[in-house]
Amino acid sequence: MSKQHLLTKGPLIDDDGKLTEAGYHTSLIKTYQRSALVTPHYRLKEWDYYYVGNDRYGLATTLADNGYMWLASV
Repeated sequence: MSKQHLLTKGPLIDDDGKLTEAGYHTSLIKTYQRSALVTPHYRLKEWDYYYVGNDRYGLATTLADNGYMWLASV
C-alpha cells in the first residue's frame, strides 16, 4: 500500500516534461503550462472531470481533449 502524499505549491511539470510529484491536495495549487510538455500533440491527453452530488443523486461530467478527438460526457 502506498503512502499518501500532500502536494506542495509549484509547477506540475518539470523541465523534462514529467510530473514534479505525485499525490493529492484539497485545492488547485499546481501550475500547469502546456508548453512544458515534451510529447507529440496526438499523444497529449487533457481532461476536466467534475462531480456534484449528495446522498441520493450525483452528476458527473468529463470534458476531454485526446489530441486527435474531443469528448464530452455526462
